[in-house]
Amino acid sequence: MDLFTGLLAFPLTPTDDEGRLNPNLLERFLERIVAAEADSIGLLGSTGGYAYLAPAERKRTIRTAIECVAGRAPLIVGVGALRTDTAEDLARDATAAGADGLLLAPVSYQPLTEEEVFGHFEAVAAAGDLPLCTYNNPGTTKFTFSPALIARLAGIPNVTALKMPLPANGDYAGELRRLQAVTPDGFAIGYSGDWGARDALLAGGACWYSVVAGPPPGACPGTYTRRAGRGRGRGGTHRPRLPPSVGALPRVRELPGGVHAGRGARPGAHPSAASDPSATGSLPRAPGGCPRASARGGRSSDRAVTSQMTRLVAQRAASISRASVATSSAAGSGRASGAPCPAQCAPKPCSPFSAAATCKAFPRS
Repeated sequence: MDLFTGLLAFPLTPTDDEGRLNPNLLERFLERIVAAEADSIGLLGSTGGYAYLAPAERKRTIRTAIECVAGRAPLIVGVGALRTDTAEDLARDATAAGADGLLLAPVSYQPLTEEEVFGHFEAVAAAGDLPLCTYNNPGTTKFTFSPALIARLAGIPNVTALKMPLPANGDYAGELRRLQAVTPDGFAIGYSGDWGARDALLAGGACWYSVVAGPPPGACPGTYTRRAGRGRGRGGTHRPRLPPSVGALPRVRELPGGVHAGRGARPGAHPSAASDPSATGSLPRAPGGCPRASARGGRSSDRAVTSQMTRLVAQRAASISRASVATSSAAGSGRASGAPCPAQCAPKPCSPFSAAATCKAFPRS
């Protein structure tokens, strides 16, 4: 199977309040993805919080994942960074560690020109020397790739795929035709946005870039979504079958960002809540699981690293329903997307790494 096709699942990067990796919990997330037979794993994407992690912590995350996955699924690593030389260093490090591919978004403070983005991608693709996917995420980066720029980037050695947001008008087939007309045969065009992935695959998309398939224990679409991507691409006719729980996904379309969806689509939850050891339950391991996880062994060890967040995502459908109500209430009260929490959560306001905070506006169950 080609690298950027089928189901690519993005796990969270569980950390403490200081942004330090929780390797035990990351391994649990990765084991879930491997057990669900996703076609590949997208480490350190937006869902993985790459922009908030120090380069050294990102490199540690890669090595933990490489050791855990041990070749059982291809590992795609996000290497986006504010500076080109930092992104080049991260790309070289990912290659040296054993990654299979790279994912790159144009991260910036000032708006970028197309020529600047082209030079950035050219340099990072050469440094990593691995298949690289162009990450078009204008909602976060505020940069939109034009068809002309996509065509230029597709001509760079190692740039072999494109990750697109869902088209606002829902015309997946039309957009794919336009993009395929300016990119070479075999160039893989896939979509993020779990609520629209089925339609994108049916229209000819090569890959489902999935947040929902990342952290859930037992709730991953698994082989349904994996099979949905097979035989896709230009002119495919396979019709994917998805489990009923995926039918609730349109209701998360207004929630802000993949990290929120990955935490059970609950506004007010926090990425590092994954380090909370209070939850119970055992996570089964896939055959040939992580060496360190196997060495720990035992159900009590599993319970110690199974987070409240993980349990919540296991109940995804119910969480999505509650989040939809909460989002509507917040909109009615005038709270803008991304605005500070109106409840001034204790002990400190909501932030990317405030594990101890409990949101009063959107309380956890």
